[in-house]
Amino acid sequence: MSLNQQQKDNILANLPAAIASQIEIVAQAIIDNDITWEELQNTGNFSPPLQQNLQNAIDPIKERQLWQNCESKDTIEAYRNYLSQYPNGIFKAKAERKISDKQAEQQTLQKTLQKSQLIAALKEDINSYNTTILNKNGVSYDDLIQANIQIPDSIRNIWNDAGPTLQLGTTPDSIPQGVTEIYFWGTPGSGKTCTLAAVLSTAKKNGFFGSRPSNGLMYMIQLSNLFSDTVATLPPPTPVEKTQGLSFDLSDTNQTKHPVTLVEISGEIFQCLSDACMGQPIPDDGHLSAYKSLLRFLRSTTNPKYHFFVIDVNNTQKDKYGLTQMDYLTNTAMYFNNNSIFNKSTAGINILVTKSDLLGQTQEERKNASINILRNQYLSFVNTLKDIANNHLHLIRNNDFIPVIPFTLGKIYLQNKCVFDPTMSEVVIQILQENVARAPQRTGWLNR
Repeated sequence: MSLNQQQKDNILANLPAAIASQIEIVAQAIIDNDITWEELQNTGNFSPPLQQNLQNAIDPIKERQLWQNCESKDTIEAYRNYLSQYPNGIFKAKAERKISDKQAEQQTLQKTLQKSQLIAALKEDINSYNTTILNKNGVSYDDLIQANIQIPDSIRNIWNDAGPTLQLGTTPDSIPQGVTEIYFWGTPGSGKTCTLAAVLSTAKKNGFFGSRPSNGLMYMIQLSNLFSDTVATLPPPTPVEKTQGLSFDLSDTNQTKHPVTLVEISGEIFQCLSDACMGQPIPDDGHLSAYKSLLRFLRSTTNPKYHFFVIDVNNTQKDKYGLTQMDYLTNTAMYFNNNSIFNKSTAGINILVTKSDLLGQTQEERKNASINILRNQYLSFVNTLKDIANNHLHLIRNNDFIPVIPFTLGKIYLQNKCVFDPTMSEVVIQILQENVARAPQRTGWLNR
């Protein structure tokens, strides 16, 4: 953000004090050319020690800005450029990992697959491949129709749509008092960001959503527009450093507005909590920043806090460390048990199961199937949440099971093309409306 003339004059007139108390602002002003080095020297108060302190502040800001630019471009060339300028930089390991991952992706794409093989695979599972791979191997929408693969005509219109380039805001320093805080937790690939987009889009379309100024305003507007049409291309995962605070007014059915801050927690926070539980160091600055932000938010206000844990019960894949979603949730449960993550301002905890359309035909079938899977495969995590709610926060009775929302976006094609169904988004909105209307009173589980 550019300095106005008064801010610039104040810095130059009180340079030693400005560097002592606002060194990051002064450093950013130098980087943005709002103030020149010569102007600082002309004050007569720019001693060598102050020059060194300021230079020490400028260097990491420049490096972080270059890294943010690299993440925005997300290319091998960009990450190599970072390493050439900062061979021992704080993001060195992450840049090398990004290059390695992208080279592996390129090798996968370079393996030419026969059209017949691709089409045969799509007949078995319409989500076997995405349109990037299909286009590379000369498979078109018309090829699928000719092969009698059932795919809506509306997908033709977004066949080459790569999806939105989401503009994430900076992580806020704090959350204001006087709002209801809603936290969305989810491991990478759980469907958390898509779930948020579906809920915000539906609330906006139904007249229940009004944006408020926040660091994540652009990102929130993009999410709220994502499912404005009946078909959409799903967004990419959220970067680890970018935990978002999204402020908006949620209107209830009486059109009374309730201030809400929705916190989208980066999926990699589960790796942080898992590492902490196992006594392992947090892997890099990005993870550490997300971890510290989370603890700061949870402990810094007395606002009522509602938690949605977004879980894809169909996801049994192992990550590069050999761990599954269930492993991360189990370790996170142990971390919750040993640390006061949920304090008395916690007003409700809920589990939201994504891709529930794969579990049954009706909502009741999907809910029962979700609960059975949670009981059989995620019992440690579920019991820990129940123990916190029952013994520490007195939110539920002993025999109550955690309320589960079987969530679905609609029908997914080719991995990231969606024919949107707002039904379950409307259910989530109604639950939120009922609970924020009762805030700041303790309402217990987010359940109707």
